[in-house]
Order: sequence, then C-alpha cells, then structure tokens
Amino acid sequence: LTLVAIGTVILTSVIFGIDISYLGQLKLVVVSYLFILAMGGIALFASCGLNKAGQIYAVGITILAGSYLVNFLSNNWSFFKAIDYVFLFHYYDPYGVMTEAGFQWTSLIYYIVLIALSVFLSAYTLQRRDIAI
Repeated sequence: LTLVAIGTVILTSVIFGIDISYLGQLKLVVVSYLFILAMGGIALFASCGLNKAGQIYAVGITILAGSYLVNFLSNNWSFFKAIDYVFLFHYYDPYGVMTEAGFQWTSLIYYIVLIALSVFLSAYTLQRRDIAI
C-alpha cells in the first residue's frame, strides 16, 4: 500500500509539475503504516473473536471495502458525510499529506487510538476464550 500510494503520487506530481518534498514522502510513509497497523489491529481482533479463517477475512475485507465506499459516497451525499468520520479512509489522504505543510495530527491520533483499542480488545477477547491445546 505504501509503495502504491507513494508511487502514484510521485508519478502524478511529475506529470502535473507539482513539487513534493522528501518530508512529505516521509509523512506519507508514517500515515500509511499507521493505516496498515490499524487494519491489522482490526484483523487481530477479528481473529481473536472468530473461529474460522474465512470469517476473519470477511471482516477485514468488509471493513476495508466499506470504509472506502463510505468515503467515496460522502463526497456526494450528506448522510455519508456525517458518518464518514468513523471510517479508516476518511483520515487517509496521500496527496494532502505530501503537499500540505505540517502534519495531519487528527489522522495520527485516530490511527494510534484505533490500534491501541483493537490490540487491547484483542488481548481481552483472547483471555476470555477457552483455548484447547
């Protein structure tokens, strides 16, 4: 995901003549890894609570695709704009991260809280399960 996001933005910036700094690329890497870790935390929580691999994949794919869909639909419909703030892709803006000055602290805080919450809930769920060896 990181290489695709950075490569796409760099290629687009070369085509349209947009200046992008190395600091912007570093910020994108940080946000991309936090995004990936947040999805991993959600998948970890699903794997601690569910029994079958197919269910775990379904939860991860549904959350990822649903988040993208809600983010896409929020550009046109006000209902989705109101609930877009809960989903992952609202805080993932590769172009904005690379071209704007400063750091997007909202996305950083959102992803860190989501990662911590999902890891905590995963550990709690795993402790509550009865695992046979």
